Amino acid sequence: MTEKLVQTRLDTLREVFCLGKEDTFTYKFQQDVSDYFVKGDHFTMLALSDGEIISCATCCKTECMPTVSHPTGIRGHIMGVYTKPQYRRQGIAKKLLLMIIDEAKRQGITELSLDATADGVKLYESLGFHNNNESMIMSL
Repeated sequence: MTEKLVQTRLDTLREVFCLGKEDTFTYKFQQDVSDYFVKGDHFTMLALSDGEIISCATCCKTECMPTVSHPTGIRGHIMGVYTKPQYRRQGIAKKLLLMIIDEAKRQGITELSLDATADGVKLYESLGFHNNNESMIMSL
């Protein structure tokens, strides 16, 4: 199943970054993605049809120092929300995200974040996500 997860992740990245089939990912990159699915602190929800992944969503967990608004210190970042084109607009991604939210609550996660594409904003807003202008970031 890990191999199918990696392939789905690569398909997601190809679509989000408008990459063609001719654009390749290095072996190391693919191995790092595979290793994360096997060893990373995350949970992934899948929708399958005939044993093939048709939709997925992953919540990557991070632990920070507890704060008043995040007493567990556990936060989650949702990544890789993807549905194959022929299965879109059927509510599959929404169901997976609701499962992610329920599992996040069960695991004590106090904040979920995600990076939305233009196509995903409406779905995420319908689930209660909103833009946050509170933080600053630096890419290294």
